[in-house]
Amino acid sequence: MRPAGLRALGLAVAIMLVPSGVGAAAPTRLPVYDGYVRLLGGAKTHSSFQGAGWQTVFRERVAGRVRYRVCLTHRPTNVSRCWARASRPDGRSVVFVALFVNDRGGPGAWRATFTVQRRRVATWDFTVLPEPEQ
Repeated sequence: MRPAGLRALGLAVAIMLVPSGVGAAAPTRLPVYDGYVRLLGGAKTHSSFQGAGWQTVFRERVAGRVRYRVCLTHRPTNVSRCWARASRPDGRSVVFVALFVNDRGGPGAWRATFTVQRRRVATWDFTVLPEPEQ
């Protein structure tokens, strides 16, 4: 074979060895679990006033009954409390935490930590603002 033929053969072999998906973005995997804080029946929130109806929401992508734990920590004082729950068959669970947030911790930075089998699966930081003066 002549040198030009060898180069063509080498190029053909190299092209065949390149995976067909090169340059394509790898599919992103959705998290199996999601956890966040919202106000009573509302949308996700990262801040509101003391006295609000705080709730934690745990969701799983594959519906079933999953045992999980949610812990709230008032960051300035390190006061915390945890609740052990199981998701409903539709993959959701809501815990009303307003009494603890409003009465025990109060204004300041908070963190909600969601764990499944002692593994952290979600965190949500939020701020409780002092009640507005009237």
